[in-house]
Parts: sequence; structure tokens; C-alpha cells
Amino acid sequence: RALRLQGMDDFALLELEDAAGGNSRAGEVGGIACPLGAHYLPLPSDDAPEVQDLLEELGLRTRVAGRWQYDERHLCHSPQERLFFNGAWQDGLLPLNGVGPDTLAQYQKFATLVAQARSATRWMLPVQNRPLAPVQSALVAITFEKYLDQQGLNDSHLRWYLNYCCSDEYGAGIATVSAWAGIHYFASRHGFHAPGTEGLEREGLLTWPEGNAWLTQRMAAPLGERLHTGRVVLRITSAKHGVEVDAFNTATQSMERWQAEQVVVALPVFVAARVVQNPPEFLRQAAAQVVYAHWLVANIHLDRPLHDRP
Repeated sequence: RALRLQGMDDFALLELEDAAGGNSRAGEVGGIACPLGAHYLPLPSDDAPEVQDLLEELGLRTRVAGRWQYDERHLCHSPQERLFFNGAWQDGLLPLNGVGPDTLAQYQKFATLVAQARSATRWMLPVQNRPLAPVQSALVAITFEKYLDQQGLNDSHLRWYLNYCCSDEYGAGIATVSAWAGIHYFASRHGFHAPGTEGLEREGLLTWPEGNAWLTQRMAAPLGERLHTGRVVLRITSAKHGVEVDAFNTATQSMERWQAEQVVVALPVFVAARVVQNPPEFLRQAAAQVVYAHWLVANIHLDRPLHDRP
């Protein structure tokens, strides 16, 4: 899309899968579209102007009477989450039924800490748009678990919830992710609301039955014949007059060699470090430092309505 907006069309995109989109592709269950990975998009702030421009281009937001307005057909407000705890259903995911005053006090204390972090500096998506503030760099250096220890937040119910949030967002729990990541989960979006202090509804998000494939399908459509699917890139190397890329064509079961002036490598760093011949030092270091965790999206087709049991 960036090349197209600059009037450049002499390029080819080699795609591993049979359709573009990567972790934002879609599938079907019982004839119903469903996401195979990323399934929603938070409404972008002014810190993400490129995302705002894309949404405007796709017709998801328009300016009405001087204000931005999102298409309600694609907008989903706060999910109605429930937790089965101590033998009963309760609203929200923070355990409430039968918990003591000390637990509620720790909920409130963590809410205060998140509010203080939000007022001390900016927490943004994407994070690359601004360098970390000193207070954020200090949080990067310790685990979220150690941060909670330092703050005296030892309640098992609070830690269960925070561990759930980190596992859902990052694929790893509070003992692994940094304190910065744990705080960023809340501070970059809707904060942390202790029971009884929810106040205003959380901001909405954009989502579709097929998940973020709705976005990637529309981004891929203008590529036309420049999109080459079923290509497994095995080797990228510098050549005398540019770059050479060797790829396996899964349709013809044959090898191809592509030559270009430049190449954009869009791969996980641990793969890129193996595919790029004589990788630069920054890539080698990144591949050695990054820790990967598994992530699963499950789509379930129900054959009858769900009903609460006594």
C-alpha cells in the first residue's frame, strides 16, 4: 500500500500462504466466516495517523460536521464478559463473589497505580512512534511479577486476573512479561477499573465476522497479479546488481529465483535470521533475544442456543 501511494508499481509480493494476510486471515466453520488469528482493531488515537488514514481510505471513518465518525456497522462496544466463580456467574472478569475487603482494596490500589502511570507519561499504540520515558524504561527492566511484589499486590484473585490478561495479550504470564508490558496492557487503552468505579463505557473497537481479514483482503485486492501466493522464501542474498530471492513455488513444485533492486523482508526475526544470507548484526541480536509464545484462536459452531443452568 505504501508503494502504491507513492506511485510505484514495479514490485512483486511473495506470500507464503494461499491468501495474503498472515495472522489476519479468515476461514469458515459451518459456512460462517471466522477469524484464524487477529480478530479486532482498537480505535486508533492520533499517535497512529497511518492507521487512521487507512481506515478513512477503506470508508470505515468519515468526517461529519468537523468530527470523525466511525461506521457503526463495524463498531463493537465493550464485550459483556462474565466469570463463573464460587458456584455462580458474575459480571466482569475480576473475581467478586465472596472475596474479602483486602482483595477489593488491592483492586483499587492497582487501579490507582495504572491511573498514575497514565498521568506520568504517554502509553501508545504503536509503541514505535515515541521513545520510552525513563519511568517506562525502568519497568522494562523487571518482570510484572516483581513489580507486583514491590507494590505489595499479592492478592491471588488480582494476580490470577493479571496473569490471564498477559497470557491473552502476549502469550506469557506475569512471571515472564515485563512490568512495562503489564502496565501497557491497561494504560495504552482503557485503564483498569476496580469494581464500582467503572464509570464511562470503554471505548469501542472495530471487528468483523472474519476478523481482521476484512482489512487484509481489502489491502491485498489492489495488488492484482503482483501478489504471488504459495511462495516459500528459502534464501535472500545480496547480488552484484541488487538482491536475489530464492523461493519454492508450491503450485508447480519448483524453485524460482527473483532478482530486484531492493527487498523488504517481512518475516518473524528468528526466520529472517536464517533466510537472509550473512544477516546484519542487529538481526542476529534480535533473533537471539526475542522469546516467542504460542497463541491460539478457537472458533466454535454451536448447534443450539446456550442457556444458563440452575
